[in-house]
Amino acid sequence: MSVSARMASPSLAGQRLTASLLGPAQFLCGRKVVTLTNRKSRALLACMCLSQSGVESRERMAGLLWGDAEGDKAKASLRQAIYEVRSRLEAAGFDGFSGDNLSLHIDLSRVATDLNDVTTAVAESRVHPLLLENERLIEGLLQGLDDIDPGFESWIVARREVIGRNIIRALENIVQTGPLRGAQVKDAARALLNLDPTHEKAVRALMRILTDEGDNAGALKVYKRLWDLLDEDFDIEPSEETQRLVAEIKLAEPMVIAHAGVPVTTKIDVVRPFDATQAPTKPAQSQPPEASPRIVLAIAKFEMASSSSEHGYILQAFRREMISQLVRFREWMVRDLAFGAGSEVPNSSEYLLEATALEQNGAARIVVTLMDAQTGDYLWSERLPVELDAWYETLHEIVRRLASQLNVYISAGRLSAIVRQPSANLRAYDMWLKAQTRLFNWSPEEGHAAEDLLKRIISEVPDFAPAYSSLASFSGNVHFYHPGFMRTLERHRYAREYAIQAVRLDPIDSRGHLSLGWAEAFLGQFEEANAHHALALELNDSDPWILTSLAISDAFCRDAGDAARLCSLAFDASPSPSPSQWGYRAQVGYVCQDYADAATSASLSTAVHYIGWKAAALARSGETEQARQALSQFYASARARWYGTSQATPEAIVQWFLHLHPLNRRRTWQDLREGLELAGAPRVEVPFFD
Repeated sequence: MSVSARMASPSLAGQRLTASLLGPAQFLCGRKVVTLTNRKSRALLACMCLSQSGVESRERMAGLLWGDAEGDKAKASLRQAIYEVRSRLEAAGFDGFSGDNLSLHIDLSRVATDLNDVTTAVAESRVHPLLLENERLIEGLLQGLDDIDPGFESWIVARREVIGRNIIRALENIVQTGPLRGAQVKDAARALLNLDPTHEKAVRALMRILTDEGDNAGALKVYKRLWDLLDEDFDIEPSEETQRLVAEIKLAEPMVIAHAGVPVTTKIDVVRPFDATQAPTKPAQSQPPEASPRIVLAIAKFEMASSSSEHGYILQAFRREMISQLVRFREWMVRDLAFGAGSEVPNSSEYLLEATALEQNGAARIVVTLMDAQTGDYLWSERLPVELDAWYETLHEIVRRLASQLNVYISAGRLSAIVRQPSANLRAYDMWLKAQTRLFNWSPEEGHAAEDLLKRIISEVPDFAPAYSSLASFSGNVHFYHPGFMRTLERHRYAREYAIQAVRLDPIDSRGHLSLGWAEAFLGQFEEANAHHALALELNDSDPWILTSLAISDAFCRDAGDAARLCSLAFDASPSPSPSQWGYRAQVGYVCQDYADAATSASLSTAVHYIGWKAAALARSGETEQARQALSQFYASARARWYGTSQATPEAIVQWFLHLHPLNRRRTWQDLREGLELAGAPRVEVPFFD
């Protein structure tokens, strides 16, 4: 239909688009089916309907749907798909899809999707019928389109994870925080069990409601289904609280005693009473969980009983891995005491997790203890194996015990989704741990030794995702830690390929998306970088390191305002920031023109290049003499570790420094160069985009 024809038929041109995305993607305009013969055309339209703003770049869509194709071929295929989508929509009466040379647009105010209906309902404390009628509903998002492109498959798997997690949180809020409201809570509990069959709070809520309705047999049937699932899939039993509830039902003990005529307002989750000698004593809370005191879990340094033990690297790697898993749980905030005690967190309860490794007959066992930091009372202690073949079970057990002692709930399904079996190949995992230990030293010799080790892992075990992610990060960032080592397109392309493979092998690992985002940024593909960094944040919005990394990404590549906000969130979530986090904060502060904070933050970092940021920030603050001293310190530190083939002259050092960062705005690069010049550095001509 021509544009003039559509203008003459406003009732037709003004049709709304209805998109069914939870299952095979289908589209309707009014009652007319929009048929798209090309699967990538359907995926394109579905992506636009899922967009937060209704605007997506052509570059992003080409990379997502034709990631394996060459640039010109991908663009040509995208043009064909755009033509099919636009022409079919217009023929059906929807004129809200358009595009220009850079972007595609869809009028979301005229688009209705089943997914949006579901998420809107749960946000308003309502349970959409689709959640009651289908098991694992979100896993069917864009069903049948997973295999159109490896990059699209990774993206849709990650989107399902994020969307499903958000819906579960909203349903949990209905079950946990409101008074017992019969049908509403019953529906929310059933919906939760459709999404996560191991959700014991939902099981208990549903059992209580069924018992209150006189259906004891139905309540026990719900329990048996949970028991069978946990036994078969996880080899564990339901929690003591759930088992106690079953005993009460079997003994026909009344669940709630209410006076006649008075509505029952007892909360669904009956908190298990603690023995004061075994668990923290907390006052009764009448406010919802959002207003409750925050739980701070402080992780002390892990020690080996023998300093000569060969298991030392395993213990420290285990500690890092445990922290990386613990930060993904929203139930607590993690404080790493390796970087000091940190500041007090307002309205919080703090607990200290300590561990010591002991050797017995050549094997290592870890003694884990949990202490109430306020009272000094020890709440839990246990010996657990720390060998590689038992690592997965050990992490599981630690998280389960922590949740039990801190009186927080984590379902078996969610626990297994986060603390996953690292690899069936323990030799590969062992080599990866050794490589990670070397990478943390960040010396040229150790770094390249780790690089060789990671490449060896990949050659022997091609499907070991952590090796690709680590190698991508090292390959893309090695120039920061080797003064004089200049960036090369070849290394950044290698980094991108490694990161792509890491994401393909494990689409819901935030570290893979983080490394891929940086690889794209260094190659100047900023739209792709922003998309992967947004996914990394959605997949793990509790990790201070991810928040800090994405803050500097926004400062360099996107929006300084968002950079300051993310940096603030990162430091709120990390009372004991690492030196690298302080360095990132210095960069954010400089880009946001908070030069005093940038100079102070850079002083708390240890990497050479942050001294350059400090000199520029001091100069911008008017501290001329201090800026010159910092510049001299920058020169001296760079010369002491110079890795380049040229002489470490002031010009060469400044050239290396200005060549480091993937900046998306010329003005930012010029501001940094001018700051160094104000400190006394020579002027050099290095294109910021080179």
